[in-house]
Amino acid sequence: MEIARSLEECMNRFFPQYGSFRPGQREVIESVLQGRNTLAVMPTGSGKSLCYQVAACAMQGFTLVVSPLIALMEDQVRSIAGLGFKVAALNSLMDSRQQMALLRGLEPDEPLILFVAPERLRDGLFQAALESKSMRPDMVVVDEAHCISEWGHDFRADYLFIPDFLDRCGWPRVMALTATAGDQVRAEICQLLRIARVYDDFPVHRPNLILSVRSVRGKEDKQQELLSFVRTARMPGIVYTSSRGAAEDLDAFFRAAGINAAYYHGEMKADDRVRASDAFMSGQTDVLCATKAFGMGIDKPDIRFVIHYQITESIEQYWQEAGRGGRDGQDCQCVQLYDPPDIKIQKGFITRSYPKPLAVKKAYQDELSLGPLPWGGDARDIPMQRFYDDNAAILLKRFEDVGLIARVGEVMTAVSVDLVDHRAARGPYARLAAAINSASSTADGLSRLPDIAFKLGVSDAEALAMLYRAAVEGAIDLGSRADRIIRYRTVKPDIADADLEAIEEKMAGRRAYKTQRLDELVAYLENTMQCRARLISEYLGKEMSDCGRCD
Repeated sequence: MEIARSLEECMNRFFPQYGSFRPGQREVIESVLQGRNTLAVMPTGSGKSLCYQVAACAMQGFTLVVSPLIALMEDQVRSIAGLGFKVAALNSLMDSRQQMALLRGLEPDEPLILFVAPERLRDGLFQAALESKSMRPDMVVVDEAHCISEWGHDFRADYLFIPDFLDRCGWPRVMALTATAGDQVRAEICQLLRIARVYDDFPVHRPNLILSVRSVRGKEDKQQELLSFVRTARMPGIVYTSSRGAAEDLDAFFRAAGINAAYYHGEMKADDRVRASDAFMSGQTDVLCATKAFGMGIDKPDIRFVIHYQITESIEQYWQEAGRGGRDGQDCQCVQLYDPPDIKIQKGFITRSYPKPLAVKKAYQDELSLGPLPWGGDARDIPMQRFYDDNAAILLKRFEDVGLIARVGEVMTAVSVDLVDHRAARGPYARLAAAINSASSTADGLSRLPDIAFKLGVSDAEALAMLYRAAVEGAIDLGSRADRIIRYRTVKPDIADADLEAIEEKMAGRRAYKTQRLDELVAYLENTMQCRARLISEYLGKEMSDCGRCD
C-alpha cells in the first residue's frame, strides 16, 4: 500500500509531545515502511511502541498488534486513544457480546490499530470476522517478540503458529519489538517471522539502574533484609516473586508491617488484576508484590526500586523486570535477594515443564492427565480452560509434532443461538437457520452443536465456523463461548518407543537450554569481581565500561 503521510507529519500531528525521534526509531519505522520485515531490539524505556504507532499513522491502514498480556494491551490503548482513528483491544476481559460488537464494527477501509493475543490468531470467530469483511492487516506487529522463543515452546505454543496466520494474510509487513534477545532468541525470531533487517544499535544498560545482589540465608533472614530495605526506600516499588503464593504471602507480610502493599499474579480474577494494577499505576499502592505476569510494557516512570525476592529463570528475564524501574531517568535500586536454595524452585519448573519419557507416556495413555475423555476414541476434546494448565500445551504440541494426534479445530458441545435477522431464514443462511431451529436442545436450552452439524452434513468444526460467520454478519447472536473445546483427532492409538524418543529429543533440548540459562544467571548472582552492569551488557552482546555504581 502507499504511505499516506510522511514521518514528520505523523510526529507533528499525532505525537507532538515527543518533538523528535529518539535514536533508532526513524530507522526502524522506515525499514518497515519500505517493506522489510524488521526486528528492533531496543532497551526498556527507549520508545519501542512509538515505532509501530508512527508507522501505523503513516500507512493509515489496518495494523494488528500481537501482544502477550491484557494489561499491556490496555495500557497501549489508553496511551494512543486520542490519535483520531480507531484503536481497540480484543481480549478475554470482554464478554461475548462486547467481542461480537467489536468484530461486527470492523470496517475494511477504516484506519485501525487492533491489539490481540497470539491465541486470537487461531480463534475461529476472529478468523471468520476477517474473512467475512475481507480484511487483511497491512502490518503485523509482534510486541515483546522474545515471547516467541521464551513462551512459544512452553505454555503458549500459539506463538509458533504466527507464520500460519501470516501465510493466510499473504505476509504483510512485520515489525518485531523486544527489549532483550540473546543470540538464540534473536535467531528464532528472525527465522519464524522472516526478518530481513535487525536494528540493535542501542546500549543495553541505563546508568540510573543501580544493581546489587544481597546474600541471605533462609526465609526469616530474607524477609528481614527485604523489610529493612523497603522501610527506608523511596516509593513506589515492585517486589518480584517466582510464584503466586509467594506474592500473596509477601503482601500479607508487608501489610502486617504497616506498609501499603498489594499483590498481582496471573491466577487472579481479571477484575482483581485490573484493580491491583490501576491502584499501583495511580500511586495508591506503594509496593506491588508480583509474579512475572505484571509489568511487561507497563510504563510507570517513577518506580524507585525493583526487588527480586526469588531468582528468575534467566538473565534476560531478570533484566526485563529490572528495566521497569527508573524510566523517568532518576535512580532506581535493582536488588536481588539471593538464597541458593531458591535455585531448586527454578529447577523444579524445568522438570515439570519438560517431563521425562515415562511421564510423557503416562500423559498420553492416562485419561486423567489431559481431560475427561480417553485417547482411545476417534477424538480427544480439551476444554479451553484446561489447555493452558501445567504442561498440557507443551505435551499436546509434542504429540502433534510426532504425528500421534492432529488438531481438528475449535468446537463446542452446545451453543446459545438467537436468530436476530429473520430474513436470514430465506437468504444465504437459510440452511443454517433451519438446522438451528430443528436441532435438539440441552436441559438449559442450548442448541446441540453436533445436531446442527449433522443436519448440515458437515463436521462440528465446520458447523461452528458457519455459525461464527453468520454471527459476524449479524444474522444470529451467539452467547458465551466459555465452554469452547479444542478437538484433536487420534492418529495413533498408542505411543511407540520411537515416538517417545523423538519427543525426548525435543524435551531434552529444552531442558538443556533452560538449565544453561539458569546456570548463567547463577554465575551472575555469585559474581563478586566484575561490574554487574557490564556483565549483563556483554552477555546481551554490547561492550561497555564499568558503571561505577553497582555493588
